[in-house]
Amino acid sequence: MNSTQIGLSELTTVQDNTVSAVHYVMWAAGPGGAELSVKHYIQHLTQYKKAIFSLRPAKNLIFSEDEIQITTGSYNNLDCYRKYFQYCKKHKNDFFHILNGGPIILLLTLLAGVTKPLYHIHGTLYWNTLGKKLIFKSLWRLAKFSKTTFVGVSRYNSDIFQNEVLSVEPKVIFNGLETQSFLSKRHLRKKLTKIGYAGRLHKGKNIDLVIQLFDDLASKNEDLELHIAGSGPAENELKYLVSTTKHADRICFHGHVDDVAEFYASIDLFIFLSAYESFGNVIAEAILTGLPVLTSDIPVFREIHEEAAFFCLG
Repeated sequence: MNSTQIGLSELTTVQDNTVSAVHYVMWAAGPGGAELSVKHYIQHLTQYKKAIFSLRPAKNLIFSEDEIQITTGSYNNLDCYRKYFQYCKKHKNDFFHILNGGPIILLLTLLAGVTKPLYHIHGTLYWNTLGKKLIFKSLWRLAKFSKTTFVGVSRYNSDIFQNEVLSVEPKVIFNGLETQSFLSKRHLRKKLTKIGYAGRLHKGKNIDLVIQLFDDLASKNEDLELHIAGSGPAENELKYLVSTTKHADRICFHGHVDDVAEFYASIDLFIFLSAYESFGNVIAEAILTGLPVLTSDIPVFREIHEEAAFFCLG
C-alpha cells in the first residue's frame, strides 16, 4: 500500500460510511496542494459519489468536468455565499469535506443543515489585523459546539489552530502522496545547472528571495538557470522583478505544469523558501525524485523524521 492509500484510509475512519456522496469544498478548483490532494481522494475513495463546489472560479481547472460534477460560486462574496448555502441545503444529508474555507463557509454549511461536515485545516495564518482577529475568532466560536470533525495536516498547523483559532483538538493526518509517479523519475544528479521551484506563486512562498539568490549565484556560474513552475496572484509581480535582474534571460516561468514529476526530473536542485507552511507537498515530491532540496524550516518534516537534519522518503 502506498502513502496515498495509507493517508486516505486514515481519513475514511473520520467519515461516516453510511453516506453515499462526498462534496469537496475548496476555494478554487485550480492548482494547489490541497486541491491536488482531492484528485487522490477521488481516485481512491471509490465507495462514494463525488462532487466539487469551487467557491471561486478557477483559471486553470485541474479536474475534468466529464468525470466529476463541479459547481462554481462567484468572485462576489454575497453571490458566492448565496449559491453555496443553497447547494448545502440541497445536499445536506451528504458528507461535506471543506478544505480550509474559513469560518463563514463553515457556518453557512452548518446553518444549511449539513450534519456531516469535516473541516480540513491547511495553512497557519488566519488574520493580519486586530480587527479581523476579533471578528473571525467570534465567528469560529459559533462553530465550537457543532458536530464538525476537524483534521490538520500536521501537529504544527493543528496546534496553531487549537491555540489561536478554536479550542478543539483536530485529528492529525499527514498528507498522502501518490509516490509511484515521482519514484519512476528518480535519478542521481551529478551537476548543478538547473535550479527549480514548483508551487503557487504567492507572496508567502518567498519566490522573490529565490530569484534574488539565483541572480547572485548566476554571476559566478554562466551556465546556471532558474526554472519556476506554477501560477498564482504574485505571477506578474515576480515577472517584473525578474525583468530588473542582471540574468533575466536565464530565468524561465513554466506556468502550470501538468507533469510535475517530469519537471523535478529535469532540474538539479530544488529551492523552497516559504515563510510558513503546514505541510509542503512539493518538498516530499522533489525528494522522491532524488532531488537535493534547499528549504526553509518546515516543521512537519521534523514531526515525521524527528530532529534529523537530513532525511529520505524514498
